[in-house]
Amino acid sequence: MNIENLPDGFFNEGDIKAYRKLVSDLDVEGRMVEIGVYKGRSLCSCADIIIANDLKVHAVDNFVGPEAFPGDCPDPKELCAEFFKNMNEFGITVMLSRGNSVEKTEDFTHKSLDLIFIDASHKKDDVIADIRAWLPKLKIGGVIAGHDYKRSDGTQGWVSVKEAVDQELPGSTLMTGSVWMYRKDHE
Repeated sequence: MNIENLPDGFFNEGDIKAYRKLVSDLDVEGRMVEIGVYKGRSLCSCADIIIANDLKVHAVDNFVGPEAFPGDCPDPKELCAEFFKNMNEFGITVMLSRGNSVEKTEDFTHKSLDLIFIDASHKKDDVIADIRAWLPKLKIGGVIAGHDYKRSDGTQGWVSVKEAVDQELPGSTLMTGSVWMYRKDHE
C-alpha cells in the first residue's frame, strides 16, 4: 500500500501499521466502528482488509473537523461529502451515524462490536466519556483502541488522551505510532 494515495489525515505510517493489524485480526464479517473519521484516511488504509474479510464498518462523526485546526476545517457538509467520496474511491461500504459520539452509542446494541476505534475529541473528559459509553458495546474478546496516545519519548500523541486511557483502561498496550489498544477479556 502506498500511503501517498491515501486521503489527507493525521495517521502516519506507524499508526497505519497498527490499525491494519487491529483490523486484520477481526474475524470474517466482523463489526467495527470508527469514532471520528475526518476524511477517512485510516479506513482507506485498511480498505483491502475490509473488503477481503467482508467487514461491517460503521463510522461516527459530527464532521465539525479536528479541534487542533479549527480555522482550517472545511464546511461540515463538504467534509462529510469528501469522506464518502474517499470511501467510494477505495470501495468501502460504511454505515454512518452522524452526530455526537456518546449519543450515537444508542444506535448499537450491547456487546455487538468486535473493534471500537476512538479518534474523536481529544479532550480528556470527552475521551473518558467515549470509553465509558462505547465499552459496553464491545464483545468479550473484542478490542477498544484509539489514536494519539502520548508516547513516553514525547514524539507523538496528546497528554489528554494518555491520561484518559490510563485512567479508564489500565493495562492498555501502546502499539506502533500513537495507537493504543485494550482487549476486553471479561465483563
